[in-house]
Order: sequence, then C-alpha cells, then structure tokens
Amino acid sequence: MNVKDAKASFEGALKHERNRLSLRCLSIILRQESSGKKRSEAVSPILKSVELAKEAVSQDIKDGVSWAVLGNAYLCQFFTVAQDPATLKLCLSAYKQAWLDPIAKGQPDLYYNKGIALKYEEHYDEALENFDYACRLDPPWQPPQIERTKLVQAKRFAQMVQSLDKKMLDVYGPGNFHTFGTRRDVLLEYSRLDALVEGAYEGKVVLGRVAGSIHNGNAVPFTFAIVDESKECVCVTVYNWADGRGAIIGDCVAIPEPNLRVHKLDSKLATYNFKSIRLHNPMLLLINGKRVTNLLAPVFPARTRFTDRLWHLQKVIIVPIVLSTTGAIPQQLHQSVKP
Repeated sequence: MNVKDAKASFEGALKHERNRLSLRCLSIILRQESSGKKRSEAVSPILKSVELAKEAVSQDIKDGVSWAVLGNAYLCQFFTVAQDPATLKLCLSAYKQAWLDPIAKGQPDLYYNKGIALKYEEHYDEALENFDYACRLDPPWQPPQIERTKLVQAKRFAQMVQSLDKKMLDVYGPGNFHTFGTRRDVLLEYSRLDALVEGAYEGKVVLGRVAGSIHNGNAVPFTFAIVDESKECVCVTVYNWADGRGAIIGDCVAIPEPNLRVHKLDSKLATYNFKSIRLHNPMLLLINGKRVTNLLAPVFPARTRFTDRLWHLQKVIIVPIVLSTTGAIPQQLHQSVKP
C-alpha cells in the first residue's frame, strides 16, 4: 500500500470512529506526504498532522506512543512552518510525557528525535546523551550514530574555542611596547576576528585557535584556518616558514597588526566567500604564547653593493687578529702568515 492509499484508508476509518490509532497513523502519513512538497505547500499538512496527534493524545493521555507522535509533529512544524523556540519546547514536553510510558520508553526513535530537538535547543550535552542511548538500543541504526559523531566533533570545537586564554598574547598583551618597521613604541589592542573588515590594522592583535590546515602542493604558503571566541573563521597564509614547521590543530596563534583581505567570487567557474590574513614574517607570530623559531634563512641576491665593490679591488690583504689572555704572542706566528 502506497502513501496515497494509506491516507485514504485511515481517513475512511476516522469517518466511522475517531480512535487514537487511526489519528496517529494519519498524522504520520501527512508528515511523510509533505516531505516532497515545497515549503508553502507543506505547511497545511504539517499543521493538520499536529492537530491529529493532539486529538490522539486527548483520547488517552497516558499513551506514550501518541505523545511521541505529537512530539514528532511539533518537530516537523519547527522545521517547516516556523523556527519558533516555543515549538521546540512543546516538542520536548511531548517527548517527556512519552518517556513516562514503558512501551514508548524503549523505542530508540524517541531518543533520536528528542536528541534532534535538544540539539536545536542548543542543549548539546543532553542531545549527545540521547543519541548515545538510541545507539545502544539499536546498534545497527545509522542516523543516531551520525548525529552523535557530529555532536562530539562540534563539542570538541566549542571547547577548543572556549579555552582561548588571553594569556597566550604574552608579549602582545596590554602595556607592552613593540617596534614594527620604522614605528616604535607601538601598543597593541586585542580585537576579535568578527570585528575585522578588509584592510590593515595597525595597533591591533588577533588571537585564535587553529581549526585546520589547508594542503598546498607547493608547500608555499603554509596555510591554516583560525577561529576565535566570535566563531569567526579566517584563513591565514604564512610565507618564509621552514619546511616541516607550522601550526597544528589546537594551537593558539597570535597575529599582530593583521592585514585582512576578503575574497569573493560568484561565477560559473567557482563560488566562494572567505577572509584571509597574509603574513610574510613568521617571527611575528606567537604560537601558544611563544615566538616562532627555525625559520627559512632570508634569500638575498648573490651580488650586493658590498660585493660589487669587491670585484673592482686589485689587491686584498688578510690581517690576522690574535687574541691572547696573557698578552704574549708566539714568535712563530709571523712565520705562518704569508703575504
């Protein structure tokens, strides 16, 4: 029996008797039927689904299955009709009533759906517990496992951001003077990433956790992404960093006077929109409160002004400089010095 036939069957049954089984089933069918429709077309069936589930509950307020169906109907209403926090609260209240029924209490989908509601209520710890319990009730069932994995990763990310400590600014903290190029006695002020727009920020310093690195086949530049307490994510490109060196996920990175660029493209070739900070001198970075070391040696041209002058010299005299703790110079020394 397809959805259309099932709908007609339960609608016919309800004409003879308004029983909670038919009400629940029709509520479920209306939600399934609306899944392939446009949002504007799905609103009416979803609201009807909620009303049918309410009627089923009213016939037996101790029936946990009816409460679970009502909770699911509210959850669909939240996503389809309006993302109203009050709807989520009604949803969770229905699931709470369903949990009181020993029959409904043993169903893994109750904990999975409740976990979804809790996730969007942003009660992540409780959501994780419900997904985990659904996994234990039905180990082969994939959806709660997927949600549990996502939530664990999100929780770790949130903990990583929340653990940002301003102490990691170290020398870039308040009250310390710095020299940048020809500018001396520069004081730095901490700024969140979400406060930055395109441009150079003299007198500012940003602090973020490394959320991930971006592979570059040429190894130049070393590229990674940082995120701070504002949850803003910015790409950082660093040049002149020695091979095998770089920031790793979880590192706390401080960047003084960031120069931020906004990259936007929306064409047939590609679509992207992100921010980046470009840095040519890794020695300006602080990683976990410490300055970067082991950098690439600067590459200079083979001939400088000094060497250009040397090429024109006709004679070079090497004069040894002797250091002696006693002040005495061995007589044999002059024999080893030849013009």
